[in-house]
Parts: sequence; structure tokens; C-alpha cells
Amino acid sequence: MITQDQYETFRDGIDALMQEYREKFSLPVITDWKEYEKSYRTRMLSTSRYLREMIDHASGILVDEFGRPS
Repeated sequence: MITQDQYETFRDGIDALMQEYREKFSLPVITDWKEYEKSYRTRMLSTSRYLREMIDHASGILVDEFGRPS
């Protein structure tokens, strides 16, 4: 079992190592917001179509099983 001091020393060492890695190897990320919003809109439209199909299917089952007989 490790002690609290050993854990904190290990944690601080890992944090320092990660910070050094970030400073040396991280690449700046430039976000093209116009492209992001376009892809988000496309995903939302396809999701809404899929949900509409599921709702229509579910309501069709309810009407078929529990609807008034002809």
C-alpha cells in the first residue's frame, strides 16, 4: 500500500510530465466555426428525420393494435 505522500509525489510528477508534453508537442487547433455549424446542422437534420421515422413507426403500431375495428 502506498502512503498519501507517495501518491502526491507521483501525481505531481505525472502532472509536470503532462504539462511538459503539452508545451512541446501540442498543436494549435483552429476551429472553422462555419464548417462546424454546417456539419452540426446536417447531423441535426438527419437525427430529426430518424426520430420522425421512429415516431411514425411507433404510432403506427399503436393504431394497428389498439385502433377502432372497421
